[in-house]
Amino acid sequence: MTQRVIHRPARSTRPLPPASPRTVEPPPNLPEGKIGNAATTMLPLAGVMT
Repeated sequence: MTQRVIHRPARSTRPLPPASPRTVEPPPNLPEGKIGNAATTMLPLAGVMT
């Protein structure tokens, strides 16, 4: 019985494409002098958390 050494190339992967830049819109400006309730002031924090 003979033995042969079989050379198999290493597994290769293609590099990932470069990520495209994302643009983030600034938050809307709140009207001056009008203050809402506590839930309204916490709304921007809830948006940041998500």
